[in-house]
Amino acid sequence: MSKSSGIARPNNDRLRVMMDISMLGRGMIQPIAKTGIHRVVESLAFELIQSQSLDIQFTAAMFPGPTFKYMSTRRLIGKKDLAVPKGKLLASLAFNRLVAAVVKGRYNSGLLDRARWLACLGGDTTIGKCWPPICQSSLDAARIFHFPFPFAPVPKQVRATRGLNVFVTAYDLIPILYPQYVGGMVKPRLERALKELRPDDWVLCISNSTRNDLLNYRKDIDPQRVIVTHLAASPQFRKIEEASELARVRKRYSIPDAPYFLSLCNLAPHKNLANVLKGFAMAAKQEKGENTTLVLAGPKGWRFEELRKNIQEAKGLEDRIIVTGYVEEEDLAALYSGAAAFVFMSRYEGFGLPCLEAMQCGLPTISSNTSSLPEVVGDAGIMLDPDDLNGLAHAMLEMIRNQELRRTLAEKASRRARCFSWSKCARETINAYATSVQGF
Repeated sequence: MSKSSGIARPNNDRLRVMMDISMLGRGMIQPIAKTGIHRVVESLAFELIQSQSLDIQFTAAMFPGPTFKYMSTRRLIGKKDLAVPKGKLLASLAFNRLVAAVVKGRYNSGLLDRARWLACLGGDTTIGKCWPPICQSSLDAARIFHFPFPFAPVPKQVRATRGLNVFVTAYDLIPILYPQYVGGMVKPRLERALKELRPDDWVLCISNSTRNDLLNYRKDIDPQRVIVTHLAASPQFRKIEEASELARVRKRYSIPDAPYFLSLCNLAPHKNLANVLKGFAMAAKQEKGENTTLVLAGPKGWRFEELRKNIQEAKGLEDRIIVTGYVEEEDLAALYSGAAAFVFMSRYEGFGLPCLEAMQCGLPTISSNTSSLPEVVGDAGIMLDPDDLNGLAHAMLEMIRNQELRRTLAEKASRRARCFSWSKCARETINAYATSVQGF
């Protein structure tokens, strides 16, 4: 793969699309970002690149160097050039090497001076003025520009390019609807991104719930330009039955050899893990020797210390509550498959991808009945009000004691999961592209 396209090579028989995959570059420098949205962008890109109806090219307005490194490690997607100016890409790669050296302690004043110089050139951000973030010739050749990066407005260079139909992806409106659940600059960034949406933009929403929230927030947007494209779980999520693999993952994450409930998510306030802990504590008091464990898996989110305090308050259960931290991709399917049930009592979800991943692994699911989760779980799981602690405790006990219920819900979960696929999501996305070009 060459380092930069610089030259547009359009195929007039196919719809020319440029897609920003900066999120994949971010995952290269922040492994904990390889969750949720990272998997969405990756899976959709892999599907779109195989479409015979598209002439697709990728770019990275942010993190160009790491994005290039990501592409070089992926056989299919790596066949494409990255439409980033050569100078900007080389500066970004050099800057990232210097940052890595600094992190490892292998640096001197000369390296730091070079790092500052490269930073001034905008090597790894859109701040620099030496080069635009995207190759203009490639952008001029495109008919569609798709920007699935959250919490950032469409690049100004794209706005200044004539003849482009602009698509953005809306995942959720948590920072705006529930600002108490996020920290830092997340809310103002999303507000700015949504404020800068234009009447002729197109928005792909990952659920009907997100679509409704967006249309309620921006009542001036034409509903016909806001289209739902449901997500899917990666094929890697399948039921693992090999005892050795299940045992390996248990050992790696220090999970005792006993039934366990799994909750996998970013350990943030809106995930409602405090109530999961309370429900588990109530169920544990009623157990009859089951000695179950609660596994809280996923990267630490904002205000994690509050969750740590909740765990400490679960007197007598501290040893039965396992916090794994970030779970490697290759371990996820076995972690799901080895659980007695999946518990996901989030107060708000744009889609609820972990529920679908668990269901695709044939895992019975207990979830809240809020926001988008009914769209995903349907009748294939037990759905409860996120504050129904008695209901949660009862459901957890039933999952341990009622083998027939577990079997029935596991079968329903597998069937329900087959209603979602990345090929279907890609078809819906391509149809939206085509509609924007053809008019409606």
